[in-house]
Amino acid sequence: MLHREVKRHLQRWCDRVGEFEALAITGADLEVFQETLIADAHALMYVKKHITSVRAMFNKGVKMGWLPSGFQPFATVESIRLDPKPLLEGDLPTDAEVKALFLAAKPKPMLHAIVSVYHATQCRKP
Repeated sequence: MLHREVKRHLQRWCDRVGEFEALAITGADLEVFQETLIADAHALMYVKKHITSVRAMFNKGVKMGWLPSGFQPFATVESIRLDPKPLLEGDLPTDAEVKALFLAAKPKPMLHAIVSVYHATQCRKP
């Protein structure tokens, strides 16, 4: 996510939650925030991005030592599950794109080997 997108998510969090001590935040606060975004008719993917940004902010606080070690106010909050997007024919690389990829990887044997394995096994990034 872009920095300004995360900043917008966190600003929306601050606007909704108000001014609380970080240690006073609970999983219920995140659940209410999530429900509010859903009630405002935001797409689930958009809501999930907000929740990810808020969780990351608190995790960073713990990692940096700004919050107590092991502080996990959102440990009990269920993550939003999204239906997987179907892989369509148009999402796959064309023959020309595959040839260009192999050509670009040829000068680097290790990269060429990795591309070959991906192509031969039809691996896809999740």
